[in-house]
Amino acid sequence: MIDLLLDSQVGLLFITTALGLGLGQLRVGDTSIGVAGVLLAGLVLGHLGFSLPHIILPLGTVLFVTSVGLSAGAGFKRVLSRFGKTLILVPVVTIGVGFASTLVLARSLGLNAGLATGMMAGALTSTPGLGAALEAAAGDHLVGIGYAVAYPVGVLGVIGGVNLVSRLIPASTGEKTAVAAARPVKPTASRPGNVLSLAIIASLGIVVGLVPLPLPWIGAINLGTAGGPLLVAILLGHFGTVGPVRTEFSDASLTLLRDMGAVFILASVGTSTGGQFLDLVSQHGVGLLLGGLAVTLSSFVAGLWIARMLLQADAADVLGTLAGAMTSTPGLTASIDLVGNDEPGLAYAAVYPAAIVLNCVACKIMVTLLGGGIS
Repeated sequence: MIDLLLDSQVGLLFITTALGLGLGQLRVGDTSIGVAGVLLAGLVLGHLGFSLPHIILPLGTVLFVTSVGLSAGAGFKRVLSRFGKTLILVPVVTIGVGFASTLVLARSLGLNAGLATGMMAGALTSTPGLGAALEAAAGDHLVGIGYAVAYPVGVLGVIGGVNLVSRLIPASTGEKTAVAAARPVKPTASRPGNVLSLAIIASLGIVVGLVPLPLPWIGAINLGTAGGPLLVAILLGHFGTVGPVRTEFSDASLTLLRDMGAVFILASVGTSTGGQFLDLVSQHGVGLLLGGLAVTLSSFVAGLWIARMLLQADAADVLGTLAGAMTSTPGLTASIDLVGNDEPGLAYAAVYPAAIVLNCVACKIMVTLLGGGIS
């Protein structure tokens, strides 16, 4: 029966989800890995030669960020008013430390521009950064290799980091409790209305994510299938109803969409990288793998220090800010799973666009400093 499921791509998706969520519920003392178990199951199945269709990742991303944005839209203004421009310091410090760490490691390990820049983009889990690096390095295939080795480590490092942070920082403040208590219960619209509204919101978000944003020297970038739908969902979720589009959904509906999106993302990331991960490490050395881990951890710790010490943020804001600074949608899924609500999505959306731009800038500068040239 399992063989039949694995031979079907739809069956593979759900067996990966079932195995991963089962693994995530196993506890060692008081600790479990939760939804990250889906990523680990995907890595194992990917290593065994199984793969999911490419469409699963963007589909999961759109479902996840749209549901998070709609749920969190009412509180987005509060996050910006609470932290203001200071919030931008988190991605600046996070990516700045990642850049400096990569430069030191590249000099120490003798990595060329392609491998080093790809490693940095992967360690910071930045697909837009990968695109900028490939453009700057004139399509050097070593950029993709560095990214493929460091990306799974980056994802696991961020998920592990948010699990640890959630145990060290208080879960909420009185202000958040009061806001949550004052939030009205969302009515349940008819099913056709729900589906139609969701489709319209997601479509608008995808369009926004695809619009190129020209920036001096960097070139055109876009927010992608994570940033566009997230920002549109937060904006529309804040107003509740916009023309014929009803943006009020039941909490149960949004939770189901969010959880489906999360497992789709993690299953796709795991199976797509598991098949080549060990081969790339064996070909290009453990140093590249450990270097990626060092960049991820140093960046995460630096961002954590700024978010906690300077902003005095609580767990939900810290986790969301760190996930956004690392442009890590899997990190946001883990954060929401740990906190138990969509509050991390607010801070994530506030820093995510800036993190995309900074990642692209960092990758292009890295290629220049290491002698790769700008195309």
